[in-house]
Amino acid sequence: MILKDLFEFSMEKGRVLFQENDDGKYFYIVKSGILELLIKGERKKLFKEWDCFGELALLQKCKRTGTVKCVTEVELFVLDGHVFRDLVKSINQNKLKDKLFFIDMIPMIRSLDNIQKTNLARLINLVFIFPLYFFNLKIF
Repeated sequence: MILKDLFEFSMEKGRVLFQENDDGKYFYIVKSGILELLIKGERKKLFKEWDCFGELALLQKCKRTGTVKCVTEVELFVLDGHVFRDLVKSINQNKLKDKLFFIDMIPMIRSLDNIQKTNLARLINLVFIFPLYFFNLKIF
């Protein structure tokens, strides 16, 4: 779904990818190598192969909360922040549709209007819906 929007990027050991308080512009996936997350100069986390990061600043439209620096030479997959936000929005809309589908299967809730059903769907976690759905179908 996003492969066409990803581009590869390489950096040498010791380089800074971004610094605390920078604007968030990209989402990152580590293809190879190791990076470290520093907050106020203290190492908080290491990012290794297939780890992802950078979403917080993109989703909350805030500044970067830490500095990310290359511990080794790294190769990254990079996704533009606008594409990332559009993808998250699309996924969330699909989840809402799934929740509404399951809500309509509950007889006493069917009588709610669309706004009430949508508000309920936004509050429901699918973890609780799937077991009820399968239990009613006697799949267990």
